[in-house]
Amino acid sequence: MKTSRVKALIRFCVIIGLVLVNCAAHATDVAGVIDTDTTWDLAGSPYIVTGGILVNPGTTLTIEAGVQVRFNGLYILTVQGNIRTLGTQGNEIIFTSNFIPQQKDDWVGIRLLDNIGSEINGTIIEYSKKAISLEGGSDNRFYNNVFRNCSEAIGSWDANNTIANNNYFYNISGAAFAIGRNHSIVISNNTIENVEYGVYINEYSTITINNTNMLNVYGYSVKYTGFQDSQDIVIDGRYNYWDMETTAEMDLKGATANIDNIWDFYDNPLVGRVDYSEWLHAPNPNAYPWLGVIPVNQSPIAKAGADQVVFDTVTLDGSASYDPDGSVVSHYWELVYRGDAAHDMTTNGVNPTITDLYPGFYDAYLTVTDDEGATSTDTSVVAAAGPSICTASTIHVGSITASTLKGSQGRSYGEVTVTLFDDYFKPVAGATVTGTFAGDFNETLSGVSDNNGVVVIRTTEQVKKPLYGFCVNSVDKESLLYVPEDNIETCTVK
Repeated sequence: MKTSRVKALIRFCVIIGLVLVNCAAHATDVAGVIDTDTTWDLAGSPYIVTGGILVNPGTTLTIEAGVQVRFNGLYILTVQGNIRTLGTQGNEIIFTSNFIPQQKDDWVGIRLLDNIGSEINGTIIEYSKKAISLEGGSDNRFYNNVFRNCSEAIGSWDANNTIANNNYFYNISGAAFAIGRNHSIVISNNTIENVEYGVYINEYSTITINNTNMLNVYGYSVKYTGFQDSQDIVIDGRYNYWDMETTAEMDLKGATANIDNIWDFYDNPLVGRVDYSEWLHAPNPNAYPWLGVIPVNQSPIAKAGADQVVFDTVTLDGSASYDPDGSVVSHYWELVYRGDAAHDMTTNGVNPTITDLYPGFYDAYLTVTDDEGATSTDTSVVAAAGPSICTASTIHVGSITASTLKGSQGRSYGEVTVTLFDDYFKPVAGATVTGTFAGDFNETLSGVSDNNGVVVIRTTEQVKKPLYGFCVNSVDKESLLYVPEDNIETCTVK
């Protein structure tokens, strides 16, 4: 009995060892020139790209369903022959970063040079600078793909008869489609969400955009810059859903009008026009790859605020932290003393105040958690001088910063940040600042300073590309005298 058990245990250990060896050898490194027809199959996956790859003219690279291609740096997959990806629903091909954590611009992208008849189907392309660059060629097809967390998705120049159907574009910081000169493309049944531009058209092109959803486009759904004197060109943009606000504007203005979310002839009469007629009043439910792909959760972004010099009390500021695709649900602070760990402190909250700091330097670590459990950490420095015996008597403006905040339909709010100090250069909380916006805005508004002495005042109006000035009129705080002559700044211009 003992002998049979020992033999069984030995067989089990041998099997486990073989499995571990097989797993360790599973990845395949790829780089260099591909000059014969090549297939990347599931048995060799994941393929780790360790250098630039060139698929020579006359050569086809085929990638089978379920394969992962991971880029280990700023490398390009350049295809001068052809590429065919054979992803299927539930077994998509993934082009991604090999870094941890992953982020936009970890790798460059896929470059198609003078391709004729390449087909990219059933892929997820993420964390690249420009997912696909299409330069020259014709009859290339893009079906059932997901482009997410990239700086740009599809850039096209001098290519003809391109078809992009049933693709999903999500969290693209530039354009889903950037179309260059002399290009003909049909964009149909796509969903474009959380991008700056849906379709950005640079020069003379023949473009059809039909049955596509434009969701949360914070620049323009279509921007046609074009060459001058191209006003006779009409972009076929019928049968699309343009978001709820734009749909209401179209309902109000009709089919031939200047629509805020479309930049064309009505903004510059020397360029072409987008025919947006027959617009949809609800999203097209068929405009997704495989009829629905859910984006992965993105990690939150922690912002621990500026370094601070204080006496024995500090108010920490994690208010700039955010989650790009959800919400931040917790802020956890660790103040680590540079010296005796007995002086370390912890706390929770967006703007917590900590007292009785020991003189010296603290590293303030902020960890934020989003609504799906992902975390991110940032740090700032707190220099503590010890208890203060000074009593402040006056208040003044230390700085004013003017900026714009993106609104809707390509318009922006004006926003100023005013910082207040007392005569011992400590931030002043609870002071009311009143100021006037002038220029493209004309409003007098007020705000109250937070525990860091910071007041943020935002206009109620929004305009396109605003230019404005702002001046502080008054600062009110009980027990402190406002002395404008002590202001570092009283007015600013944006």
